[in-house]
Amino acid sequence: IEDPSRRVRALRTLLRRYLKRESQVVRGPRLMGAREMKRLVLNNPPMRELARTEASALGKSEADVLKDMDKAYNSIAAHFRFSVINILFLILRPMWTRVFSGVDIGEEDLQRIRQSMREGGTILVPCHKSHFDYMLLSWYFYQNNLIVPHIVAGINLSIWPLSLVLRSAGAFFIKRSFRGERIYSAVFSRYLRELIRQNYP
Repeated sequence: IEDPSRRVRALRTLLRRYLKRESQVVRGPRLMGAREMKRLVLNNPPMRELARTEASALGKSEADVLKDMDKAYNSIAAHFRFSVINILFLILRPMWTRVFSGVDIGEEDLQRIRQSMREGGTILVPCHKSHFDYMLLSWYFYQNNLIVPHIVAGINLSIWPLSLVLRSAGAFFIKRSFRGERIYSAVFSRYLRELIRQNYP
């Protein structure tokens, strides 16, 4: 006869895994601090090799190239602050509930998104008819207990103090063209790769 205590332990393990997965759907993966994310993006063998190669190609010191990489990272990266997201949720609520007649998102679509988040990294591609689309997505996710997504924003929106608010809400910035921008493009690619690797939507 199978040991009942063994069955209980197996059930407890399965339940713990399920709750952890559901917790990630709501809270997302552990949100890294700005320093830790920067270290993961910049301090790795491929990026150090890039610094050496670029220093040789440009006739600059490696330290100068590393400074350029640090500057590129700072111009790109988001800095999530849930205190700012909480405030933005309250500010935007009247727009979606009073200015407009409502938000039409089917429950079936929401369940598809939840399932996608359970299975791994999720990438959302709105049609971008206006700036409302990503604001609405973030607001709706927050309202429905889903992790607020990171948002790719054009560098034209990186204007102080707007950029501080957008970065705090999960926006990261991208130049319109990477032509001749080997360091910038490498830093951006590495940053994007890290977001996907960490399963941030």
